[in-house]
Amino acid sequence: MWSLEVQVQSNGFAPDPQIITTVRGGKGLNFIQQVDVKVTRSDGIVETGIIPKPLKVGDSVSLASTTAPGYADRAEVWATDPQGVKVKIFDDYVPFRTYN
Repeated sequence: MWSLEVQVQSNGFAPDPQIITTVRGGKGLNFIQQVDVKVTRSDGIVETGIIPKPLKVGDSVSLASTTAPGYADRAEVWATDPQGVKVKIFDDYVPFRTYN
């Protein structure tokens, strides 16, 4: 199995809201062909981006998000394995800002 770890989070910056997907490592780092990212915003707009090979820790892509109160944007991340098969490795709603 070609494991790959990614971190997906909002920048929490109202003037320019972004969802940032960052490569964090994994045993498949040298084997994964690319990482595809799709953000479906709460206003219905779809943003897409790619992190191409060669992957290294810290590589990232930023996609526009929304600041709509009470809503969260959906982020989906796929990794393409050496055989060309895309595998979904992340699928979750990312809130603009969280308060702990």
